[in-house]
Amino acid sequence: MLVNWQDQQQQDGWYENFLREWIYARPLSVNINHAENVVGTLTLAGTVKGATDFIRYSVMILSSGMLCVLIVAFMLSAFLHRGILQTLRNITSSIHYVISSGDFSLRIPESPTKEFQLFSDDLNSLLAEMQSLQASLLRDNRSLAAKALEDPLTGLANRAAFVRS
Repeated sequence: MLVNWQDQQQQDGWYENFLREWIYARPLSVNINHAENVVGTLTLAGTVKGATDFIRYSVMILSSGMLCVLIVAFMLSAFLHRGILQTLRNITSSIHYVISSGDFSLRIPESPTKEFQLFSDDLNSLLAEMQSLQASLLRDNRSLAAKALEDPLTGLANRAAFVRS
């Protein structure tokens, strides 16, 4: 549309007025002369209806997009949180069992998370080393107990073996 002919100016809200003042400096007014008499005034003022609609729709689209991203982020964080908590529960329950029972043969189950899998592998190798050290200690204790009850020269039972019997 090239020209919009109106007898009176349309009443706009504060938002439209603010945009009009921001985009357009002032309406342009020109007197209409006929035979050197002013018969009217031509006022050219820009309209901001397109700009207000664009801003309104842009805000609505951006807001709905941000809401969708927020929902997806919340769902993803809840999923990851559950996985991390489950892995940490597996690790801590295994360690508590080993501490309370002294059974170093227990191994921590595999984890789908790479970082926790590395941690679990390290703990499992530590448990394996502790299990072998415990077995070696028990074997050495049995050997020492047997040696304490026999004479090293003759291999016969000594006095401590007779007192113990």
